[in-house]
Amino acid sequence: MLTVWQQGDWAVECDPDGGRLTRIAWRGRDLLTRPHLPGGVFTPPDPKWGEFETRPVFGYDDCWPSLEISVWPDRDQPVRDHGELCWRRWSVTPTELALHAAVSEPGDWTFARDLSCPDGALRFDFAVTNTGDRPLTMSWAGHALLPPGALRGLVLPECEAITQEFPEAGEMEMQLAEAWPYLAALPRGAAVMLVLRHCHTPEFTVALDDDLRWRVGIEGARRPSLGLWYNHGGYPPQPGLERTEFGLEWLLTPECVLEQALQSGTAIVLAPQQVLRWAVTWSIEEKP
Repeated sequence: MLTVWQQGDWAVECDPDGGRLTRIAWRGRDLLTRPHLPGGVFTPPDPKWGEFETRPVFGYDDCWPSLEISVWPDRDQPVRDHGELCWRRWSVTPTELALHAAVSEPGDWTFARDLSCPDGALRFDFAVTNTGDRPLTMSWAGHALLPPGALRGLVLPECEAITQEFPEAGEMEMQLAEAWPYLAALPRGAAVMLVLRHCHTPEFTVALDDDLRWRVGIEGARRPSLGLWYNHGGYPPQPGLERTEFGLEWLLTPECVLEQALQSGTAIVLAPQQVLRWAVTWSIEEKP
């Protein structure tokens, strides 16, 4: 059963199966995508398009300790598609001031997410605790999917480089000012994932329907990266099952695969009993 929580201008729904935020609304306006159900029924695509696609893809998910399938260092298990958290049962506790959600592997790790509304903003406070006796290697992506039709523009942070993760990985000869026009001009049937590596300022702004400005900031990340996923009916590439969505994803590392982040030196490694904390804030202003 979904947990519903509301404070001030914000309304949130959370599914304890996977911890997905199935709805986030500001003053009654949905900001995220809703389930994609052609004909009113979910039909999973061919398994080769990914385990994450075996159930409806929408809303917001925390992808930890890796966004993509990876070897998990110091553990005799692989990281699942879009991380471990979306496949586990969470504990979700609403209070008057916050929505607390957590998931853990006893004797190994705990992932906690608290939502609150200080000063009219929606704040996500995250904490990962290494409760075990071996190093805990991790990254994280806040996987938020928006309806592309509502976007009118992006103000993106300066970054060290832009890479393309999908459909082909590699660094791009692209200026920051070209990123949004490039994505906005993608033809029907395309799907592209760009990563802005090592952003200099920890925030970006989304223009919605010409009248709202949505600022998304991150705190506590040393050099955050930003993933931009525009799926213009190109994924999964199976007739009738394609979605349209725009993903805006803060990343703790520029690599989407944890093993690659470890090899490049950007992965985060927690010592036993160490706690890592970071936060994301969503704030919306009406344009005069």
